[in-house]
Order: sequence, then structure tokens, then C-alpha cells
Amino acid sequence: MPSLHLADAAYAGGGRIWFYELDWSFNSQQGASHCLDFLLVFGTLSRSEVAAHPHAHPNAANELTNVGDQMRTDWASFAASGAPGWEPYNSHNRTTRIYDTVTTDRPYPHERSRRIWAQHHFDALALPNGNTPPHQQLK
Repeated sequence: MPSLHLADAAYAGGGRIWFYELDWSFNSQQGASHCLDFLLVFGTLSRSEVAAHPHAHPNAANELTNVGDQMRTDWASFAASGAPGWEPYNSHNRTTRIYDTVTTDRPYPHERSRRIWAQHHFDALALPNGNTPPHQQLK
């Protein structure tokens, strides 16, 4: 939800924002794991690693190639042109690219959750040394 707050603020300020969500996973016992998107974009997860995983679903190695290729294409497009290839985010339709076995663009997929958290504002966490972040000291 902090990402949505940030996106809405950036949009209100005239910024261009693109949202995506990775739904694909090779692991049949869990969904997409944290930072799997970076392994796909940078091509550091191999077909043989996926195929050797004890919980990889049958077509996972082929899907890895397709999902990774799509993500790399989009990220390269963004780096080269400033646009990844789908409609920018706005506070009305919240377009989100969903990476899965078939890549789709649709409104933000967790709208019910977004509405629940819409009025909650997330404060910065305390620093590991126990000090209060400077912006919270001003309250």
C-alpha cells in the first residue's frame, strides 16, 4: 500500500508511473517469491535450476524463458524510451501489468485491499539504533 500512496502522490504531482505485479512462479507450492522479478529481468535464474527444483511444475522451465523475455523487453523499452510498453498508472484506473504465463494489463488487481487501506498513512519505521527519524521528530 505504501507503493500506491507514492504512485498517487507522484501522479498528482505530474509524474509518470508504471505499475507491475509478478504472479508467475515456477514453484507449485508457493506463489512468486520476493525478488524473483530481478532474477527474471537479469536472466540469472537458469532453466536447469528451475527444472531441478523439487516443486517445479511441469512446464516451468519453458515459462521461465517466456516470462523473463517479456520482462526484459519491457525493462529495456523503459530504459531506452522512458515507457515500458503499457499504459501509465493514474489514480482512476491504476493500470497494472501482470506478468504470468500470459502477460496482461488490467486495473490494480487488489482493489478491495486498496480501499481498506486507502486512509491509512504509513509512518517511517524507527531506525535500528533506536533513533527517531528526523521527520517524526517534528510532530
